[in-house]
Amino acid sequence: MTGGGVSIDSKEGEGTVVRAEFKKHHIDCQPIGNLTDTFFSLITTDKNISMVIRRVFGEDEYIIDTDKIIASLPNPGMWENPKYLGIINESLKEMEASIKD
Repeated sequence: MTGGGVSIDSKEGEGTVVRAEFKKHHIDCQPIGNLTDTFFSLITTDKNISMVIRRVFGEDEYIIDTDKIIASLPNPGMWENPKYLGIINESLKEMEASIKD
């Protein structure tokens, strides 16, 4: 109703791509909600699921790639450390704040 859409493309053995597009300037578009918390929940639920999130608004964007995050850790067990999870959460907040609404 607002000109946006959702698409899902899944290929066995390759993965699934979910794309959601919102037309925020349309009068009938509902509030999107807290994307920082949503993305944090998605990427930290299971470290065995590789996930890439590309957030775009106009010319601004950021990309979250769980494989790259885990590869950058000195110890893969840090992924479940509450202190490190706090750092991930703060990083997500900073990235989301960098997107100009």
